[in-house]
Amino acid sequence: MRIRSAIAAFSLLGLLAPVAAHADQFGPEPPASLTHFTFDAGFTGGGDKLVVVNFSDGSSQSLYAGDSGYLDVGVLQDFGDPHWSLKGTLGYAYAAVNGSNATISFSHVPLEVIGLYNLGNNHFGLGVRYDMNPRLDLDGLGPNGNFNNALGWVLEYRWWLFGIRYTNITYRSPQGDASGNSLGVFFNYSF
Repeated sequence: MRIRSAIAAFSLLGLLAPVAAHADQFGPEPPASLTHFTFDAGFTGGGDKLVVVNFSDGSSQSLYAGDSGYLDVGVLQDFGDPHWSLKGTLGYAYAAVNGSNATISFSHVPLEVIGLYNLGNNHFGLGVRYDMNPRLDLDGLGPNGNFNNALGWVLEYRWWLFGIRYTNITYRSPQGDASGNSLGVFFNYSF
């Protein structure tokens, strides 16, 4: 009985040895393709001045086309190659100047697709951005500004959960164009 068990154990080891040798020769198998939910939150600033709001105390504040606080959600696709992934998100961006009698705001809905090159906790991204429904709301103090949907590009660097990004985009309307080029900081979490 012991001899049969020993033969069976050695036979099993003999079958597994080529598999172990193959793994040692070529390294670990690449990770499987995985899809994660992801979200970003951040602040951006820059672009052309859209409006100057004058307050009753004599001070003023400007609202720029690249200013926003934003939040977006989407999916992050990790491919079998551990260095490449693709992120697609849909979000909401908003910036406002608040006064005692009105809130002047600029908002839009960004859709982004960004390719990422990953080296450990360092992530380098380049992608396209499509801003839908860009709108300057003057809260009854003048005519609102409705811009055409706009296509631009995004360049970002993220370390671990935190990053910086540059966006290049131009908003067009019959009243004139406005650069929404901006620089921002953001937080990203994928699960």
